[in-house]
Amino acid sequence: MKRTNPLVAWLVRLTSFVGKELTEVRRQPRLLLSLVLGPFLILFLFGIGYSAAPPNIETVVVLPQDYNISKEELQTAFTPPFTLVEVTHDANAARQQLQDRKVGVVIYFPPNAYQTIAQGQRATLQIDYNDIDPLQSQWVQYYAYVQTNELNKRVLVAALQQNGAGQGDQRAAETRDLAVTMHNDAAGLQNDLNSNNREDAQKRIVAIRANNQKVQTNLTTAAQALGGLALFAHLQNPQDTPQGKALAASGEASNRINNNLDQIQADLIADRASAHDADLAHQIQDDSDTIANSAGQFKTIPPEVLVSPFQEKSQNISPVDPGFVEFYAPAVISL
Repeated sequence: MKRTNPLVAWLVRLTSFVGKELTEVRRQPRLLLSLVLGPFLILFLFGIGYSAAPPNIETVVVLPQDYNISKEELQTAFTPPFTLVEVTHDANAARQQLQDRKVGVVIYFPPNAYQTIAQGQRATLQIDYNDIDPLQSQWVQYYAYVQTNELNKRVLVAALQQNGAGQGDQRAAETRDLAVTMHNDAAGLQNDLNSNNREDAQKRIVAIRANNQKVQTNLTTAAQALGGLALFAHLQNPQDTPQGKALAASGEASNRINNNLDQIQADLIADRASAHDADLAHQIQDDSDTIANSAGQFKTIPPEVLVSPFQEKSQNISPVDPGFVEFYAPAVISL
């Protein structure tokens, strides 16, 4: 018997298989529809169910009985996707709303939070949710972490504002005005010394010293802010920055003012005031001008910037940036 060529036998088997499948398709047209339309139907359903925007999570906040914070006061502290819908003291009612799925999250503010923090411990912000979707649960946990950080920042901002931080423009203007006042008083002191008016000279010394004390307080606040920022930003030599140089020059000028006032006052008490003291009064005018000219450089940093000195800006350098639907569409079609 003549043997069949292997290549011919392989082609016969291949065409027989293809022919069989085509025959089955002709016999079952629904199979053809399911093979062609099925993936497109899956893609269509996926597109309907997908939303690029984060889910809106309606939130109820439960406060301890001794907390009196309105919804309007808390509203600005909440970031998307959390949407504050109610503030209440009734924990049971809030939990019932969560169980009935009328809200997505309930946040319980801790009682005795101040006492806990004062003891060096973190107060726990309990966040409850009701969802069986593991992906959604992970998103809620992540958003809860972000929301907690936002609330922590708000507390820090409020504390800094209460302690006078964030008044950079006001402090700079105040320091400049104090320096101008000291310059004018020093000019009057020089005239009093030249005319041997010791009584008025003593009064001017007291006024200049009081204003210089306020200047030193403002300089200390500005130096602390600059030092904290330099530490956080790993700035090696903050004294070499324009702000650092201005603070150093103003600090030296303020110290010279005190030293010159001490010398003038001692000479007045000892009744040995001379033309040298008038020169010291003129030096006080020059030092006051140094402080006034430097005041604009050491504005304190706003609390919002001090608490969050960095902001995020992301950029995708890929030449192609498809959305979720475009990215997954080929895989769905191939199914």
